[in-house]
Amino acid sequence: TNNYGRACISASSLPSVDVEEGCKGLARGAYYVLDVRPERDYDMQHITKPPQVTFNVPFSEVDFVPRVEAKIRGKTAAILVACANGGTDSQGAVAMLLEAGFSNVTLVEGGWDAWFNVFDTTGRRKPPSGRWISTGTEALKSGLGVGAAADTYEEGGAKDGVRLQP
Repeated sequence: TNNYGRACISASSLPSVDVEEGCKGLARGAYYVLDVRPERDYDMQHITKPPQVTFNVPFSEVDFVPRVEAKIRGKTAAILVACANGGTDSQGAVAMLLEAGFSNVTLVEGGWDAWFNVFDTTGRRKPPSGRWISTGTEALKSGLGVGAAADTYEEGGAKDGVRLQP
């Protein structure tokens, strides 16, 4: 048992999904999102789409489950749970909810750190980190040093007999 008298559930036995699977499920409308970070962190950045499925209940051992029950009705609702990094707060939250009879609670592996490295707040994939250049014709036309492709580009045709594929 832990310090609070409940049987411990090992972190490795908790149901979990990676951010890719979590985002797919969220896009299908399969989940509510329970963000257990402090309110300030939630206010700075949280999932905004789809609307009205993300709830913030900062994790604590005191009255956590009743506060979740007030936000998410029904213990069979599918809930993704995440803290900042997928650590003890979200693991504790998932364990408490399972012990309280919630039947479909899933931990987001890596938490919001992992989520926001891949997706923005609307669920769109972020571009790769580091230097990247648009491959659209606007980059070719602007002559921003995109290499030999800019030398062969000509609006509506070819230059030096080379035709670029759109």
